[in-house]
Amino acid sequence: MNRILTITAALLMLAAPLIAQPAGRHHRGEAFSPRIAQRLHLTSEQTDQLREMHRTFRQENRQFFESWRQDFHAFRDAKRNGDTAKMDELKSRIDAEREQFKQLRQALDQRIATVLTPEQVEEWRQMRAERKGRR
Repeated sequence: MNRILTITAALLMLAAPLIAQPAGRHHRGEAFSPRIAQRLHLTSEQTDQLREMHRTFRQENRQFFESWRQDFHAFRDAKRNGDTAKMDELKSRIDAEREQFKQLRQALDQRIATVLTPEQVEEWRQMRAERKGRR
């Protein structure tokens, strides 16, 4: 039972960014939502740079995201069917993908920080901390 809870928690952590996004408000292709861009006072040049950076990130990692999505769906199906052997098989792969995603996200965050001013970086980090506190 504990193992199932751990696996479920791991999957929720992976899916949190997708779950947290309100329906109909996803800004695909945008590095930041218009509300965040406004709060950070992004220039049009920064917006363009961040949009391109985000597009490149998604393109470079498309295969990874697709693999994660397939594993997530396979795990969900195994859980629905009570196939604990399949769930155990997928758990190590999902854990590895979670770690890889963290690394990818950290690298992207570092690249984003190079486009922002020091004040914007500070505001951005504060916004992220606030969001993390609401979870």
